[in-house]
Formats: sequence, structure tokens, C-alpha cells
Amino acid sequence: YAIILGQWPGAEAVITSLAEGKIAAVTLLGNDDRLDFTQDATGLKIKLPAAAPCKYAYVLKITGLKMNSPTWTESGNPQLQPGADGN
Repeated sequence: YAIILGQWPGAEAVITSLAEGKIAAVTLLGNDDRLDFTQDATGLKIKLPAAAPCKYAYVLKITGLKMNSPTWTESGNPQLQPGADGN
């Protein structure tokens, strides 16, 4: 999942940390349609609906990417890394 806080980003959201790995689908919670997306060296680019589902936060469900189990940092926050095959 990816959470977008604040103002609706407009026509496209870009998640630069997802430039690698195989993404199968992206959906916006509160909207039943799959979103169109592309993925290249600059990141995962998601085409968003014209209207925001609410005015505070938006959640994208991203499926298909296989992540390794999280490793814990000294702060106690998890750090996720793609698997050895990039997925």
C-alpha cells in the first residue's frame, strides 16, 4: 500500500522507490476500477482519477511486488527491500 497525504496530486502520482520489480495492478481504495500505470527507471507512474475520493489522504493498493521480510532498524521501523530477483 502507498498513502498519499494532503492535496490531490492531479493526473499522475509517481512513486520513485518502485522503479524496479514487477507490479501487477494498482487500485485506489474507495474506487473499484484498476488504475492504469507504467513503470520505468524513474518510478511507478500511476494515472489517477480526475476527482479525489476525499480531501485528507488517499490509499493506493499495489499488488504483484514480492518483498523480502522486513529488517528492523535501530529506530524500530521496518525497512523493506525487494527480493534478489527484483520482485
